[in-house]
Order: sequence, then structure tokens, then C-alpha cells
Amino acid sequence: MMIDHELALCTKGGQLFNPGDGSDEYGAKEIDLGIAGIDPAVGEPLDFFVRVTTADLNNLTSYTVALVADSTTGSVTAEQVLCTKTILLAALLQNTLHKIGRVSPGLGNKRYLKMKVTQTGTTPTTGLLEGWLAKACGSVPSNAVHA
Repeated sequence: MMIDHELALCTKGGQLFNPGDGSDEYGAKEIDLGIAGIDPAVGEPLDFFVRVTTADLNNLTSYTVALVADSTTGSVTAEQVLCTKTILLAALLQNTLHKIGRVSPGLGNKRYLKMKVTQTGTTPTTGLLEGWLAKACGSVPSNAVHA
């Protein structure tokens, strides 16, 4: 898999997510689809991945990572969850790659794609996450249009 940093949803090299127990934090970058109403899953299917960089994460119980679509840049108003996965601390080791999920057609039609991380447990002090979209391997293009 090739990592395209144009499709990254956080700072290159990773971002420390430490929003506090039960709280959310969003990646420092977002992808602008240009206009609202575009379904990001129509055409080439996309998978959403995260990787732990620099060091193992510590302290927390788990992260729930999601790819969300939203109608506004920066702040979050009415997000649509495109895919999500909970990753336990024991699996958040340096250089581990985690597939969060495939973006399925019909789930999103908002303009901005963002990475959302929800923390469970004590705030971590080590370990960075980076997240990005990649063309789904072995997939068949979807040309369906969903209302």
C-alpha cells in the first residue's frame, strides 16, 4: 500500500490525540470534496487506515477511531459516520497498521471528511496516530448513485 499524504487526515508523522476520557478530538487535517452532496464512496472504493508512529501508546484503555463527514470546515456540526472501529491499548503499538473500515456508498454526502478519535481511559502521553484514505485493494468500482 502506498500512503498518499494528500489523503491524510492528520499531521504528517502523526498526531497525539488526548482529548480526555470519553471526549472526542479531530485530526488536524480534513479533506474538502469541493461541494456538498458528493458521496466519497462512489467510484473507487476507499479504505480508512490509522498507524501508530513514534512509540507505543500508553495509559488509555482504548481509542475509537472514525471517519466522519461534516458540512462545515474546522468545527463539527452534523457529522455522518462513514466507518468506525475501537482499538484496545494492547494493539496500539509502534508501527502497527489498523484498517478502520471501508467507506460504503450511501453513508455520506457532506463536504468535509475528518478523522475523529474518542478516548476511553487515562490520557496518553506517548504515541502518535496518523490516518489516511487509500484505494481499497482488490475492489470493484462502484458507480451507483445514492440519494
